Amino acid sequence: MSYRWGSREIVNQNLNNLYQMLTLDVTKEVHIMPEFGPTVMIVTEANQGETLRCDGLLTTVDNIPLGLCPADCLPIVLTTDDLQFVGLVHGGKENLIEYKIVERTIKKIQESLNIPSREILVGIGPGIGRCHYEYDLYLLAVDQLRRTKIPEDNIWIAGICTYCSKFPGEDSYIFFSHRRSQTTGEEEGRFAAIVALNPKKH
Repeated sequence: MSYRWGSREIVNQNLNNLYQMLTLDVTKEVHIMPEFGPTVMIVTEANQGETLRCDGLLTTVDNIPLGLCPADCLPIVLTTDDLQFVGLVHGGKENLIEYKIVERTIKKIQESLNIPSREILVGIGPGIGRCHYEYDLYLLAVDQLRRTKIPEDNIWIAGICTYCSKFPGEDSYIFFSHRRSQTTGEEEGRFAAIVALNPKKH
């Protein structure tokens, strides 16, 4: 899913297939170029098709996909039950520890979008687990959610390790993993995390 690790032809085809399934326009995607820093940005119509250097995106605009291509870092999705907004955060070790990126994102939602923490829903996608990394990214993210008073029932955690998760009954891995590729020498790749407001499909 990443042009850095795949040929333009293959990545274009993969992205087009994905976006057709999602019934979204790939040319409108606003893409996160991670900096492992503190920046969380609010996306408007003017940002459609842009790649932004940041670690979090929020939008209240329908049908603008927010995208990220992680390998071991956590893709973190945020919204509310009534779809007031959607958000996507890149949760890596550096910005989780040094910049408290999840906590910072929740505060921006509260202050800029005027949405209380009790209404925010959070999904934490696949990332490298404590089984293959010296830090527990899941725990770091959840601790910050707890500090910002996100209700436990509003948090969903994939709890799947990108390094070692395999397809049932097979010897092939489900996800690309940067750290695993450094160990095995396998070809690197990235998967895609996409979120968009699409009220008609709620």
